[in-house]
Amino acid sequence: MKRKLSAILLSLVMILSVSCVSSIPEDWNGKSTETTAETSATSAVTTTPSQPKSEITPLLWRVTSPEGNSIYMFGSIHAATMDIYPLPNYITECFYNSEYLAVEADIVAFEKNSQAQIDVVYKFMYDDGRTIEDVLDLDVIDEMLDILGDSDGDYSVMARMYSQYKMFKPAMWSDAISGVTAEKAGLSYDDGLDRFFLEAAKKQGSGIEILEVESVEFQLEMMLSFSDELWQVVIEESLDMEKGVEGLLELYEAWKNGDEKALAEHREADFSEVAPEEFEYYQKLHDEYITAMLTNRDIGMAEVAKSYMADGLNVFYVVGAAHLVGENSVIDLLRRDGYTIELVSP
Repeated sequence: MKRKLSAILLSLVMILSVSCVSSIPEDWNGKSTETTAETSATSAVTTTPSQPKSEITPLLWRVTSPEGNSIYMFGSIHAATMDIYPLPNYITECFYNSEYLAVEADIVAFEKNSQAQIDVVYKFMYDDGRTIEDVLDLDVIDEMLDILGDSDGDYSVMARMYSQYKMFKPAMWSDAISGVTAEKAGLSYDDGLDRFFLEAAKKQGSGIEILEVESVEFQLEMMLSFSDELWQVVIEESLDMEKGVEGLLELYEAWKNGDEKALAEHREADFSEVAPEEFEYYQKLHDEYITAMLTNRDIGMAEVAKSYMADGLNVFYVVGAAHLVGENSVIDLLRRDGYTIELVSP
């Protein structure tokens, strides 16, 4: 079953993009924000591939070039729960036998770079006198602030200190709502797969070098490029917490079970409930979002994967799961270009 536009926009945040609001401190006026505490996922890192049997079966592929060079490609989810750790042996063995870890962006390094975080703060702020009230309807803002204010995590500061935060652009507010949705679903970005592998690679003695397929800056610039019309729809429709939580839990189960078909459905949207006179408008917004979040990035990710294989690098390649499943995904593009694709079995 194809998903409604609101569901696809929210779900893709979980399996495509890096969370940025967690890097914005309550006192963001130039003070250091360097992260020193270990995360929950860090505590699950081991230095050997020996693990007890796991019940989850996430998707992992071995991709081989026409010249015979191979890499492993793993579909990640950016927020998870601690009960998925330790990961299955078929995943950790491939990871620890690799010389390089490729991720969308090194979020751990970013969180330890206070100047980079300050730079991001200012990129997310209007500098022309505008505020979020110039983009979103006031009733949407009121509902958004109620949700953020009732949250248990750091997101509530945006409601408590709205007079200071209202100059932030929609991307920041959307990320906060996505964070609250994950929080209500019992998922944590601290337990996400990207963070787990980054912490493991950075652990002394791992011998694994980190590569960036994109970067935090690239992803944030992409989010900032979205039109105000798109953000109005994304934020307004993401305020249905019950629907959002249900969708994320369905997505998480599909990821844990390695359900390629179910994950691929999160790349599709259903416009059956859209009125005929509004179809063109919603189709335009959907195309804007998917072109930036999926189409263009999938092409770029496939080219990066090809370059790793051309250079003969032994890489464990981790990107959001939606980039690797379905038609025109990274895996599909590589298959069409003559690369051999093998699903690694548990």
